[in-house]
Amino acid sequence: MTDTKPKLGRSLQAGEVTIEEIRELTQSFDEAAPLFDDDMVDGAEYDIVVVDGDLHVDGDLRTFEHGLMGLVVRGSLTVEGLYEDTDDPACGVFVLGDMKAQRVITTGSLGVAGSLTVTEALIGFYNDYGAMIGKDVMTPLFHPENHYFDIRGNLEAKAVVGRGAQYRVPAALKARVEGLLPKNLRELLVDEVLRGEADDEIELDDSKLRARVAKGLPILR
Repeated sequence: MTDTKPKLGRSLQAGEVTIEEIRELTQSFDEAAPLFDDDMVDGAEYDIVVVDGDLHVDGDLRTFEHGLMGLVVRGSLTVEGLYEDTDDPACGVFVLGDMKAQRVITTGSLGVAGSLTVTEALIGFYNDYGAMIGKDVMTPLFHPENHYFDIRGNLEAKAVVGRGAQYRVPAALKARVEGLLPKNLRELLVDEVLRGEADDEIELDDSKLRARVAKGLPILR
């Protein structure tokens, strides 16, 4: 990958960290082991980076743009803009502290040992990977789509949208999610992320919602 982004931390490809250290740091996250096994790592085009301490990103953090298949933050992660990981290439981001971001779109594997705070929208996509949050999740809008969120604390949200969202969280949170599903999407979301005419035909357009979140455009009325 071409190095066009500032260095985030110690690089596996540069020999600044070993795969053994990466595996030890991420051993508490179930999805880390298959992502960082020899078959995935040997000869990989993408890098794994370890950040010693906290990481503060003053804009967006898109793992693909940094050429990453893995990012391990030994402290807390703060992203002032969009956080976005990928499932192709397969990517795992593991935060040993808390995580805060303005917007989150996760398609790969996201693990946070502490709490996750998202100030605008938390969006999941696809089901090859999932997210594990060790403590609480706080966000105005939660849209898991088909992405499973193993939230081990509480979920604090103004609304949850998406068909089957109550099945994308642990059983202990199912009733909580069901209570946050809006009866009228048009009262909650801007028209640009909806399809249908009559109120009883209105549906969420997942792809348009993701696109607006990625661009930082308004989604809530």
